[in-house]
Amino acid sequence: MNDDTTVDLLNDLLETCSDAECCCRGAAAQAESAELKRALDEAATGCAQAAAELASLVRQRGGEPESGGSVGGTLQRGWQAVTSTLGGSGDKALLDECEQVLNGTAADYRKALNDPSLPETVRTIVDRQLDGARRRHDLIRHLRDRWSGVQPDRPPR
Repeated sequence: MNDDTTVDLLNDLLETCSDAECCCRGAAAQAESAELKRALDEAATGCAQAAAELASLVRQRGGEPESGGSVGGTLQRGWQAVTSTLGGSGDKALLDECEQVLNGTAADYRKALNDPSLPETVRTIVDRQLDGARRRHDLIRHLRDRWSGVQPDRPPR
């Protein structure tokens, strides 16, 4: 994989992390439960830390880190703004949305790791970040299931 291709892949992950951070921060601002606010803020912080590390990798490879997020993330933020204006949609709906976005984040990491030409030094970091993305997703899914009254199969890691 040449540096341009690696930079593109890293920037795609950076956008995904930025989208997830914005989703979780927006949901935390709208959440009614203090427990959810805290968990969503922690998830957002984890996404922001991953994005900062990815941005550093992009710069190390001579690229310019993407700022903001993807078009889908922009639409997501618009959805959150509308629901906030209309009086919110409840904690469960916020958790549903964040769980979906974090699931997509983990899927994007898995897709990146499936690229056989990904440099090993980058692969190690992407693999480690995937573990963090999975933990954030599992925590939010667990909370969503609790708010839904569903008994989760196992507690989050």
